[in-house]
Amino acid sequence: MNRKPVKTILHVEDDYSIRTSIGYVLEDEGYIVHTCSNGREALDFLSRHKKKIDLIFLDVMMPVMDGFAFCAEQLKIKAIAKIPTIIYSADETNRLKANALGRPFISKPFNLDDLLEEIAKYA
Repeated sequence: MNRKPVKTILHVEDDYSIRTSIGYVLEDEGYIVHTCSNGREALDFLSRHKKKIDLIFLDVMMPVMDGFAFCAEQLKIKAIAKIPTIIYSADETNRLKANALGRPFISKPFNLDDLLEEIAKYA
């Protein structure tokens, strides 16, 4: 039997209802999901946990540290710089910034099938 290895996703989103609902959807798809509510919390999580994260799913607009500030810090830390990171936002103008960083971008609100397809490309 050929089973795909279980992939681990770190979802960074400040809105509790979005964070938990997307987490449930991803867990139903077979992913292990960890969550953080802002970029600073995500950096702290990544520094404390030696578990491999296969994908970061990252909101842009968050308090404390937004998604783009997180990406700037992520790129400075060799251990996490190469983790695939999908950026998302309701503000379509953030697509250009995400693409400039070499990161895929998804618009909110999500089409669930498109979201799962994009995540499957990287995780």
